[in-house]
Amino acid sequence: MFDLIDQYEISIVWILIIAVLILAGFSYWFTKDKFGYTFLGILKIIASIIYSPLFYFKNCFISLTHFGEKGDSELTESKQYLLSKILIITELFVVLIGVFILSSGIITSWNSFLPPKYLRDQIESAEKYIHSLDSTFQFAKTNLERLDNDWNAKKDQLIKNFNDERGKNKLAAEKENNTIAAQLSNNISFQDLKNYLDAKSYLTDKSSIEYTRTDLENYFLYSIPDENLKNTFKKYGNNWITIKLADLDYSNFSEVDLRNVIQPEYTNLKYQESNYNSEVGSNKTNLENMKAEAKYSLKSLLLGLLITFLSFVLYMWLLGLLLEMIFLMVDLATNVKKIRSDLESKLLEKKE
Repeated sequence: MFDLIDQYEISIVWILIIAVLILAGFSYWFTKDKFGYTFLGILKIIASIIYSPLFYFKNCFISLTHFGEKGDSELTESKQYLLSKILIITELFVVLIGVFILSSGIITSWNSFLPPKYLRDQIESAEKYIHSLDSTFQFAKTNLERLDNDWNAKKDQLIKNFNDERGKNKLAAEKENNTIAAQLSNNISFQDLKNYLDAKSYLTDKSSIEYTRTDLENYFLYSIPDENLKNTFKKYGNNWITIKLADLDYSNFSEVDLRNVIQPEYTNLKYQESNYNSEVGSNKTNLENMKAEAKYSLKSLLLGLLITFLSFVLYMWLLGLLLEMIFLMVDLATNVKKIRSDLESKLLEKKE
């Protein structure tokens, strides 16, 4: 039928309009001036399909209420006591299952209205992860802002303090190394250490000078068995590094390089900031894409509620008809009993 409609491009709206006109024509032909009641009857029948199960559902509630009020007092007088009890229990299940259909249908419809669960879970996880990144970076951000504020407000003073400090450190290192050299002037191992460091006097790069510390540990100091002497050599080597770093010409350094020397933690904090911005940026982009995909579906909600209501109506129709037929059998048995009792009474009266 629907294929035929699609094939000839027949409009459903026009089919309905023509059907109504035909119905009106027949109604007027058969009932004359009362043809309007035909449409009213049709509407009432359609409405009764909906409200009749609701009315039966209401009666089940009333029956349960009546049983709650009266209890078994009326059922005990019936010869069909257990059957009547089963019917009351069945009415209870009718109510409970009907409520379950409605509640589960509402929940299912609401879930269909929401974006898919996997997408909501991904959005929630992404939001939590971004929040954790913010919390983790907060400490580094505070320190970075402090360094930026100090540098912007007191750059010249920081550079002056740095130069003064390295001058003081150089003098202290030279003084301590002179003392060590005087004490160990006859020590052959110390002379080897001096020769080792003198051979590196050409170094003018900060990183190369600082790497000398590792060289001393790995290739020289490890062979000194005396721990006290090893610590003295290590102190001498550290002082030598301090002196070499103090002799570096920082006038040709860029502001960034100079700042890295004065604020050593600045480089690491900027690296953390770069990683944070990169990771947060990509995650926020993914989050926005997921939120754009996570759309609410009003159509699915309304369709789900409609299907739920129709399922409830159909359920009440089917189970209600079944129960009413059983009730009819019980009433029939009761009426037969009553008729038989009345007939026996009348026969007794005639005999008397």
